[in-house]
Amino acid sequence: MLGEDGTRLPRQHVWPDNHWDWAIHLPYKHGLRCEEMFFIGGQIATDPAGTVLEPADTEAQTRQCLTYIERVIDLLDGVEPEHVAKTTTFYKGEADAAVHALNGRMRNEWFAAGAPVTSDVALPALAFEDMMIEIEVLGARE
Repeated sequence: MLGEDGTRLPRQHVWPDNHWDWAIHLPYKHGLRCEEMFFIGGQIATDPAGTVLEPADTEAQTRQCLTYIERVIDLLDGVEPEHVAKTTTFYKGEADAAVHALNGRMRNEWFAAGAPVTSDVALPALAFEDMMIEIEVLGARE
């Protein structure tokens, strides 16, 4: 992102301690804040070694993803959960209406100060066999 004068704006990157990682470490950061905007890369339910937590359990994995999102938000300067404007949720397989409704309720409770807009995307597969969900976040500080 560039400022009005064309120079690159300062950025804050975050990676919480003891946070999930891929089985092979990549030069990836979980959160980025630039001026008032912030971005949280897709959060998944794996441990720091890349092992899937709660295999094939969408509800438990959703809770873990939301916990990871909260960890990233806590490290981004001046960012609060109510600043989340959009979530995109990727589901493994053909998530039915009940799965979407459950996930929507969980997100709405998590972001209780004002549920963000959201997109739900069903995919034939995610990164790991027993991974059921991935959630990414966009937002802006007030």
